[in-house]
Amino acid sequence: MSHWNPIQISLLSFLILSLSSHTSMGQGLGEGYAPPRAPTLLIPEAPSLSPSDTEVDDFLQVPNARERFSVSGKGLAVVVIDSGINTSHIMFAGRLIEGRNFSDDGGPNEMRDTGRNQNTGLIEPNGHGSNVAGIIAGTKLPAFEQMPIGIAHDAKIIPLKVFPGGSFAKINESLQWILDNRDRILEEHGVLISVVNMSLGIPGDNRVDDSGSLPQSIIDQRDLIRQLREKHVAVVISSGNSYASAMPSSEGMSIPGIFKETVSVAAVYDTNFPAGVPPLPRTYVDGGTVKQAVAGRLTVFSQRLSETTGGVYRTDICGPGFFVTSAGPAVGSDPNRSRTTQDGTSQAAPTVSGLILLGQQLWRDKMLAADPSSFSDDKLPTVDEIESSLRDGGITVNDLEDAIGIAMDNVTSSGQAFVRADATGFLSQIDSLTPSTTPTAPRTLQALQAELFGKSPEDQKRIIGEFKKGEGIFETFNKR
Repeated sequence: MSHWNPIQISLLSFLILSLSSHTSMGQGLGEGYAPPRAPTLLIPEAPSLSPSDTEVDDFLQVPNARERFSVSGKGLAVVVIDSGINTSHIMFAGRLIEGRNFSDDGGPNEMRDTGRNQNTGLIEPNGHGSNVAGIIAGTKLPAFEQMPIGIAHDAKIIPLKVFPGGSFAKINESLQWILDNRDRILEEHGVLISVVNMSLGIPGDNRVDDSGSLPQSIIDQRDLIRQLREKHVAVVISSGNSYASAMPSSEGMSIPGIFKETVSVAAVYDTNFPAGVPPLPRTYVDGGTVKQAVAGRLTVFSQRLSETTGGVYRTDICGPGFFVTSAGPAVGSDPNRSRTTQDGTSQAAPTVSGLILLGQQLWRDKMLAADPSSFSDDKLPTVDEIESSLRDGGITVNDLEDAIGIAMDNVTSSGQAFVRADATGFLSQIDSLTPSTTPTAPRTLQALQAELFGKSPEDQKRIIGEFKKGEGIFETFNKR
């Protein structure tokens, strides 16, 4: 999902939530978020090299994985805590379940995708929430529509609008709403809320853990995320976009991605962009300049925290987040088909949310097939299992400095190893967690004896144990 139009695309970053200019632990953390930055709008008539935007899917190997494991997110729902959603957009046809508006724009049921203009103070169309939701679960449309396909295109989307006027308190109210309404959604709509996407964070905030003095509202937010994790709901959060300004280029992540209870996501490039070809070079608000992009390399803006440095607070996984085209707000001559292009860890997080939905469906389908009598509609793998499968099935990214004579950007790499997501690897790991539904041919006693012949007592014990754990039955036959 990264083709671009150099005329249409302008500087974009993830949903930055500015609380203050302070970056030190526990200082300057107020209660109010700044409005999200408006993305670049691509109206339907605008030229675009790839309106269907397949690069993210290809980079993650999503089409192959969906087909191989027969998954699409069916039976599950993602909650998108963001700036609202374009409810009339064709990408969301049949995908939406009513959420709630906690923002300063309209009543409880108002879901239009808006933000507050920082210069004029006026509320205007934004597009961030629609872009994020479309990446995760935009419906599969006919090819002639030239619209992106969501990674988990059969999952349902529940928008919780917290911008404009977002605050820690509003985020907490939205998280509590999920806890209070999850059972009702399952009963009324037959889908299980299994993922929450929060493409947000504090710009300039760069931490290696969540210790120190924190406002009570932040502590409460961490506790609500912990409660969701205990219910096996994955809360996926962006790592932050302030790497270049982080003292400088130091490892860390922002609140709330730094919480170990989250699935934190950094951003990598999903395709190669040569140096000197528009839109490169590109400079971001934190001072980072990308001169040349290489697929799989950490983006110039993405905050990151290795396991070596952060331990349990590490960045869990990386996903593509560079020039991602998806749905837009209700503007233009055909508001039902508007598109936006953005880059940032805000776009990386929903790619991982979509993958998790696929993995959760695979796990549920296989557990149901293995033992229908004990399966319940609210069953999910643990978030620990999801994180382990993402990392064990992922691809190592070595965040190294540029080779001599090749200037990729103007930041200093961490020198550490990270892991970026791969759909096939992830689903293979999930598959290995579940019982096999493939019948195993029974063996004759003679075949088992042959396998045991000549083996040490320890090996014989192991082989017999594996046999009992596997099919555990012998082929029957009649002697005449």
